[in-house]
Amino acid sequence: MKAVVAIVRLKGFGFYQSKPSSAFSPVCVAPEQLSSHWKEGKLHLPLVSELNGDKFGEPDAGVDVTFHFGQLITHAAKTRPLDTGTIIGSGTVSNKLDGGPASR
Repeated sequence: MKAVVAIVRLKGFGFYQSKPSSAFSPVCVAPEQLSSHWKEGKLHLPLVSELNGDKFGEPDAGVDVTFHFGQLITHAAKTRPLDTGTIIGSGTVSNKLDGGPASR
């Protein structure tokens, strides 16, 4: 747990408290439905985004998500009650590999 605490202090976890409701997808999927693509608390699939019909990004969530959901839930539960229906987001997923923004 000490490593998680160090990560939390280093990164601040501010991103997960700052996303507006408009940042959410209109789709909700349970981990069981993701089959082998759900491992180690993360989705291991590319997240393709487009802007005006042009590919804008394709980060691999299994590599490019900073914290797994176990870490996110643990951190959130330390400061507030988490009720049924609570939504926990991963924060920004950007390309760490190939010189993407998160690699710097």
